[in-house]
Amino acid sequence: GWDVKEIKLNTSNFTLREVIFSQLDYEIQIERQYFYYIFKIILPIILILSICWSSVWLNRKEVESKLTITIVCLLSLIAYNFVIDNEIPKLNYLTIMDWIILLSYIYAAIPNILAIITYQSGLDKKYRKFNLKIDNYSKKFGIVSYIFLVLFIIIINVSNVPDNTIDSLSWAMVK
Repeated sequence: GWDVKEIKLNTSNFTLREVIFSQLDYEIQIERQYFYYIFKIILPIILILSICWSSVWLNRKEVESKLTITIVCLLSLIAYNFVIDNEIPKLNYLTIMDWIILLSYIYAAIPNILAIITYQSGLDKKYRKFNLKIDNYSKKFGIVSYIFLVLFIIIINVSNVPDNTIDSLSWAMVK
C-alpha cells in the first residue's frame, strides 16, 4: 500500500571523548497509494449518501418510505465503517479520512431529520411555505454541499500540514 519516493543514505563521523564514531543516516520517503482510498472508501460513501439524499425527492407524506431509506443508509454507513476500520490508521488526531467519515455520518442523519420536520410541519397549512423551502434547499444543496465540504476539509488539512500531504493533493494547498 506504499510507494517509495526517495531513499537517502548519509554517512558521517563524530568524536565523543576522543573516540571517533561513524554514523549512518538512512531516510526513506514513502507515500501511501491513495487510489485505494478514493475508489474503495470515498466513492462508496458518496454512493450511500446519494441514496440517502434521494429520499428528499419523495413526497413528504411518504414519511415511512423516507425514514426507511435514510435509516437503512445510516446503518449501511455504520456497517461500512466497521469494514474499512482496519484500513485506516489509528492516530491520536483526525486525518482527512476521519473528517470525511464524521461528516458522512452527519450528512446521513440530516435527511432523516428533514423527513420528520417536513412531515410534522406539513400537518399544519401555515407552514406550507416553510416546507417548500426545506424541500427546495434539500434537493438543490443536499449532496452537493457534502461534496463541497469534503473539498473544503481537504483544502484545510492540506494547507495546515503540507509536509504530510501526498503530491496528488498539492492542488489543494492554499499558499
